[in-house]
Amino acid sequence: RLLAEGLEPSPEADRYTLIRRVTLDLTGLPPTPAEIEAFVADQSPEAYEKLVDRLLDSKAFGEHRARYWLDAARYADTHGLHLDNYREIWPYRDWVIRAFNGNMPFDQFTIEQLAGDLLPNPTQDQIVATGFNRCNVTTSEGGAIAEEFLVRYAVDRVATTATVWMALTAGCAQCHNHKYDPLSMKEFYQLFAYFNNTTQPGMDGNAKDSAPVIRVYPNGEAKATVEKLQARIGDLDRMDLKAATAAAEPGFQAWLKDPKRADALAGLRLPGTLLEEIAVAEGGTALNLGAVGEFGRDRPFSVAFSFEPPESYDRAILLAKTDPSHGDRGWRIVYENEAMTVHLIEEWPNKALRVGLTRVFRGGRGGHITVTYDGSGTSEGIALYLNGKRQSSRFVNEWFDTMEGDFKTSAPLLVGGKDPESGQIAKVRDVRLFDRKLTDVEVNLLNDRQRLKGLAEKPAEKDLAELKQAWMLGSDEGYRSVWLKKSSAETELNVLESKAPFTLVMQEQADSQPKAHVLERGEYDKPQQEVGVGVPDFLPPMADGEPGNRLGLARWLVSPSHPLTSRVAVNRMWQELFGAGLVKTSEDFGTQGEPPSHPELLDWLALRFMGNGWNVKAMYRDLVLSS
Repeated sequence: RLLAEGLEPSPEADRYTLIRRVTLDLTGLPPTPAEIEAFVADQSPEAYEKLVDRLLDSKAFGEHRARYWLDAARYADTHGLHLDNYREIWPYRDWVIRAFNGNMPFDQFTIEQLAGDLLPNPTQDQIVATGFNRCNVTTSEGGAIAEEFLVRYAVDRVATTATVWMALTAGCAQCHNHKYDPLSMKEFYQLFAYFNNTTQPGMDGNAKDSAPVIRVYPNGEAKATVEKLQARIGDLDRMDLKAATAAAEPGFQAWLKDPKRADALAGLRLPGTLLEEIAVAEGGTALNLGAVGEFGRDRPFSVAFSFEPPESYDRAILLAKTDPSHGDRGWRIVYENEAMTVHLIEEWPNKALRVGLTRVFRGGRGGHITVTYDGSGTSEGIALYLNGKRQSSRFVNEWFDTMEGDFKTSAPLLVGGKDPESGQIAKVRDVRLFDRKLTDVEVNLLNDRQRLKGLAEKPAEKDLAELKQAWMLGSDEGYRSVWLKKSSAETELNVLESKAPFTLVMQEQADSQPKAHVLERGEYDKPQQEVGVGVPDFLPPMADGEPGNRLGLARWLVSPSHPLTSRVAVNRMWQELFGAGLVKTSEDFGTQGEPPSHPELLDWLALRFMGNGWNVKAMYRDLVLSS
């Protein structure tokens, strides 16, 4: 072709230029001076090939390739609309990087992203890969209509999938038959049906983990540990606690006959109690309790107390174990702006977990407060209770929700007293500390001691189960021992799970077949003809026996007879390396796009790509070694 056109190749680049070009193309990074000198000094015939192979094996190769792919996948760390909240989907990003660095075959790369959750016994990674179709923008804006946005989400997935794998502008057929390419409106909604069977809600709740999601464990060992703990907790519930409850029955019956039985509940002492019922002076001097409460990031604990807010709606310290000489390291519970906030402080103010009650306290009325912490080092590991009931909470500083350091300190625990900033005084009474995370049941019992005492004075049949639970936790050592084992296992499980991030994934509705309606002018509330799944007639049909869901669609896209997928993929690779694809409009292979400049070369590369088992690194190697 060059001879026919009277052209000659560009002169060969010098070695300094060559290493810079290929390193930037394959890794996105410039070569180091040492790498440049080593390459220039290597006069062996294989020097350039060795350089290319080293770059293909580098971690930066996958990171650079992922940058292009994630752009096509419309990846972002926020929801994209309204408040544009943070979304937790970075495990999908990391999966893409690992896939490129591990040289995952492109057909497998395709199937796992479009339908990893539908594979037989899918692995955690295969489910994480489906984050591709959770990268679309979502909302929870007031006045938004869930049904309308579910349609928008499916439309987005059709358009993105068609563009990325087929360079087909399918979105043009949402409201009418495609004006330029052979795609009808009905065929668009047949593709739409593949993505119209998800469990995803229309509104994302402005939450970082909008369903469906999964936890992502760092390795198989961590996941196995979680499963063992879950099984152990189940066994303790079904067997050990049941047996301990039965064994405690004679003692409970004897207690019911004791005329002083109510006094035992009034003084209920839960397992793990470190400090109990301290009467606190209500003046301006804090009560110094010394070294008690020396907790840290990895140690679960609970604290309970009653309080009355100060007369002014200003700040007051309720409990504090902090060290001002080390950036206020420690923990404290403060009243500020009519609300209560818990601080776990590595260094104030930027390295501190801060979780507050959403409820405000007005009119000088306080209540009984319980705070539990699970030892996870996260804001989510802090729970707050008011009068025995768990409350909704808010993260005061969402940018710091995980602590890498520690908040442990030997500073004394101070209760009440005058706040050094505001001068306000809050009344704090009945402080209790526990060296573990209390359960909801225990918090309720702790708050209801007086009510339980009243029930015990005249036990009614309907109250016996609740009374027995309270009596066993306070008095029966066999039951308390099993309860502590279960509580310890639950805390360990909470810590492990809190360290495993969630990520957004795809999930099909159970016992439901994908279907859709052709929507008049693409409007969500104007359904017309019902259609099932299907592929465009101008492309090869799906093979017999393939499932009518996203898995079938993914396999069809990478079937040997599909004329677009391999061409689109190698054209994108060519574009990344040389600046423009053999088809310049890499997102549009239709009649409105540019025709290929070298159609035979594009065909040859596409066939070679498939013939090599969809080997991504081999194709990049071919391209950068070509001359």
